[in-house]
Amino acid sequence: MKKLLLLILIFLSVGGIHAQVRNLDNKFRMAQIYESSGDWDNAVKIYEELYAADSLNVVFFDALMRGYDQLKRYSDAIKIINTHLKFRPKDVGLLSQLGKTYLRANDKDKALNAWMSALDVDYRNINSYYIVANAMVESRMIDNAIKVYEKGRSVLNDKFLFAGDIGYLYSISMNYEEATRQYMLLLKQNPGQLGFIQSRISIYTGKPDGLNSATSVVETAYKTDTDNTQLIQLLAWLYMEGKKYDRAFSIFKNLDEKTKAGGREIFNFAERAFRDKAFSTAALAYQELIINYPKSINIPASEFGYARTLEESAAEDDTLKLFGDLKPFATKSSGLNPSYQLAIAAFNKVITNHPNNEFAARSWYRIASINYYTLFDLTKAADALNRIEKNFSNFIPVLFDAAYLSGQVFIAQGELEKAAEKFRWLAETRFAQSDLREKANFAIAETDFLRGNFKDAQQKLQNLLASPNSDIANDAIGLQVLIQENLNNENLLKDFSKGILLKHQRQFSKAAEVLEVLAAKQPEADIVENTLVVLGDVYTMMQQYEKAVFTYERIMKDFPDNVFADKSQLKTAAVYQWGLKNSVKAIEAYQMLLEKYPGSVYVNEARRRIREIRGDVL
Repeated sequence: MKKLLLLILIFLSVGGIHAQVRNLDNKFRMAQIYESSGDWDNAVKIYEELYAADSLNVVFFDALMRGYDQLKRYSDAIKIINTHLKFRPKDVGLLSQLGKTYLRANDKDKALNAWMSALDVDYRNINSYYIVANAMVESRMIDNAIKVYEKGRSVLNDKFLFAGDIGYLYSISMNYEEATRQYMLLLKQNPGQLGFIQSRISIYTGKPDGLNSATSVVETAYKTDTDNTQLIQLLAWLYMEGKKYDRAFSIFKNLDEKTKAGGREIFNFAERAFRDKAFSTAALAYQELIINYPKSINIPASEFGYARTLEESAAEDDTLKLFGDLKPFATKSSGLNPSYQLAIAAFNKVITNHPNNEFAARSWYRIASINYYTLFDLTKAADALNRIEKNFSNFIPVLFDAAYLSGQVFIAQGELEKAAEKFRWLAETRFAQSDLREKANFAIAETDFLRGNFKDAQQKLQNLLASPNSDIANDAIGLQVLIQENLNNENLLKDFSKGILLKHQRQFSKAAEVLEVLAAKQPEADIVENTLVVLGDVYTMMQQYEKAVFTYERIMKDFPDNVFADKSQLKTAAVYQWGLKNSVKAIEAYQMLLEKYPGSVYVNEARRRIREIRGDVL
């Protein structure tokens, strides 16, 4: 009987404890709800109840301290921290927290005393310095935190200790020279940290004084330690950050020699310089590798890279692609531009030297691309693409790109059904990347449009718009709206699509005739504003610049709300600048864009071009 009573008492006791715990848990969850909604008054009331019920619970303690901090009840917080310190006087974390709270209460002396007391607990313990310094950083006492780390470095007799932490603190206080010196210590202690150090220094290399300070410090260090390969890499990286590619190249050649890399470092530099569009230096680096390291495994890639630098150097600098793939102000000269011919010769050399290599396939693609986009030699473009299809079907990405370009070439040749077949094959190939398949699907719809099959085109565009976040979505929306708004006047729409096809085929005179008739036939029709946009570009390609300017100005005058109005203004200015070579009128046109379309995406470009014409330092 006694045993039974004892068991009942134990059961009731355990049950009571569980009920109490559940009650505390419920209260804590309620307080967290108040806290997350920003109702700190009610949250703190509950946290105080919880703390009173279980003052040793660390979670309740932290929550209450957080609440007091939000309500600026620092004296209450200090009182509780001091109560805990009576039982744990050597708790470094508590002392650091006391320091933070005193500082929030604007009592700096007591804050510093609390932090020094924390360090005195065990001045040989490295963690004490981390805890105290972190508390100071959270309190924005950066200089004091640096002093704490330096004190730890001195006490523990380790000149490398805390270098990364001190470097970071100097960087956020904008003392870039000292920050770099600390990172140099870290590099000396642990060369494997080079990547980490670069990432830390990159925090301030975007600022001119930051980059200059870092470069100066590393250059000084390099003079007395010229065999340190990590130092060489760091200096070369800084030169590239500062776009000093010639100096960086020199450093990389030295690095390659010292590390006996067999040209690998030079190749890596060339690739980086190419990505950064430093084509002349990249070309030198590729040539260095080709000539001096003929047995390098990177020779095919270097020969291809060299050819690409020639191609890119010859390309017109038109990142805005104002006229799409057309380059009206280089049309006459591009075909004669020796760099393109040199590039094609260089690509042919890659094909000869490495006939079965992926770089041969890529070279054929580049030759096709130059011949189609720049030289508009459709026969040579088609020949290069056929070679890829016939001989390099195992290089899948190149094959897919070639299929898309083949479709474009077929459109230019007037072979719309063949073009559609190419695009369909690509769209239905599940191994092709989704963005390329979407491009192909849009091209199929566009081909329908060019053939006058507007309802088929609409259906295909509707399918594309099911993925509104795709890269091709804007183009799909534009074509869909154009068809929808003008389908009630199908004959005009057919004339417009005919003009677009002739433009694709670069039969600009015939395109102009068709578009001029269309614009005159029903000048009030909705499609006229789109017609004028295309007509202005066609006149520009024909070098009939006065007509081009008149047409663009008509768009802005007759259709001021046209979505292409700001772009037409920029084209007007471009025609004045490069076509008519009238700098005064060009500046006026760019300024007009700034005044009439201040929210345009072309505003920065207009300002840049004004400064360029005036000869300002860019």
